[in-house]
Amino acid sequence: MQLCTPLTEKDFADCFALRWQVLRAPWQQPPGSEQDELEAQSWHLMVKEGDQVLATGRLHQSAPGEGQIRYMAVAPGQQGKGLGGLILKGLLELAASLGLLAVELNARVGALAFYQRAGFQLLGAAHTLYGVIPHFKMRINLDPQLHQRAKALTQTWHQTIPLSRFMDLQVLGFNGAQLLTQASFDNNANLHGTLFAGSHYALATLTAWGRIWWQLQAEGLDGDIVLGKGEIRYKRPLTTAPLMLSQDQGNWQELANLRQGRKARIHLEALVTGSGPQEPASVFSGTYVILPKG
Repeated sequence: MQLCTPLTEKDFADCFALRWQVLRAPWQQPPGSEQDELEAQSWHLMVKEGDQVLATGRLHQSAPGEGQIRYMAVAPGQQGKGLGGLILKGLLELAASLGLLAVELNARVGALAFYQRAGFQLLGAAHTLYGVIPHFKMRINLDPQLHQRAKALTQTWHQTIPLSRFMDLQVLGFNGAQLLTQASFDNNANLHGTLFAGSHYALATLTAWGRIWWQLQAEGLDGDIVLGKGEIRYKRPLTTAPLMLSQDQGNWQELANLRQGRKARIHLEALVTGSGPQEPASVFSGTYVILPKG
């Protein structure tokens, strides 16, 4: 089971299908009614097991410093397993790391307690969907610490690895499982007008490195992170600004070794892609060694 950002057309189609099944079909609304004009400007998240999307949700910026969560849906038969909480936590961490200060949403009556347990406050009545489903406006204020962490990681790269500054590598945010980064296309293009192969490798390597740095910060640990082994598979040319996403491999328990003064090994992937639904342009796989300090 994996918490991740939908990337491909199939990912998005499956997320929209789940939205429609849970949020629109019971009220005889047509397919397509589960989408709006903000999809391309929004941040999407899903829980996926194999090829099946089990839960999904969306965040968009609704005003300066504020965001809104919409379209939270968990597949029938999957409720009560914590999947909705996983999506919500990821979207809130993403919002905070992006620098948003508060998030609002409109909740149905049956979901009020779920959101209140997550820290949302009830503000009052909102709208009544289709004339029969009352919604209530809720709001949560966000801790700026994650945004400060995102800025600190970008500064760490730029101060210690000058190449990252020239590539204009920046942290976008963290969605509870994946570190999202971006870079300039012009500073990384080759003579063919596509992303330079060396930039694919460097950007992916640094994104995976940054994901480990982020985890160490979250757990109050310190160590020197070095790449022990890495390989990359180039799948297609990229002609737009690159977006990188780390991909956890589920072995964070290795950090217990670091707590005991021993080195730890973490396996990670990083995907390089562009904007809009599309397959990754390259996939990096690496093993990092974290050496204890002192």
